[in-house]
Formats: sequence, structure tokens, C-alpha cells
Amino acid sequence: NYSSLEELFQKTLEEYEQRCTKLNKLADEAKAQQDIITLKFLRDMDREQQQDGMLLKTLADEIRNAKRAGICLEQTDRHLLDIATVQHH
Repeated sequence: NYSSLEELFQKTLEEYEQRCTKLNKLADEAKAQQDIITLKFLRDMDREQQQDGMLLKTLADEIRNAKRAGICLEQTDRHLLDIATVQHH
């Protein structure tokens, strides 16, 4: 369990970084094996991961900013939903 939304997003960012590292290692292996199909698939996944990572980092920054500004959780939730909706489309 997490004590705050900020802590939850920090943990999520750490897990995101771990996934990126694993994807890069798999891509290196595919390249070494000259497995072009797998390499292309992993590069496509990496592009999606990068987009997800940008959104996660933006949301984490907004959570920290809201906390510093003393914005209530309900307002923060609405603001995060707006950001996620705009960036997803």
C-alpha cells in the first residue's frame, strides 16, 4: 500500500524504468542474433513505452506541483484526468 499518490507514481516510474531497461536488453539480444522481426517488434514497444513514460513523468510532476500548492486531492484527480485525456488523444 502507498501512503500518497506521489509515492504511487514514484513507484510506477521506477517500474517503468525497469521495463525500459529490460526492453533495451532484449533489443540488444535480438540485434546480436540478427532477429529483425523481434527487433522491430521491440522497437515498436519501446516507442509506446516512451510515450507512456512521458505521460507518467508529466503526471508525477503535476502531483508534486499540486501538493506544493496545497491543492486538494479531488482537484488534483480532475486535473490529472484532464492531462491524461489530452495527451492520450
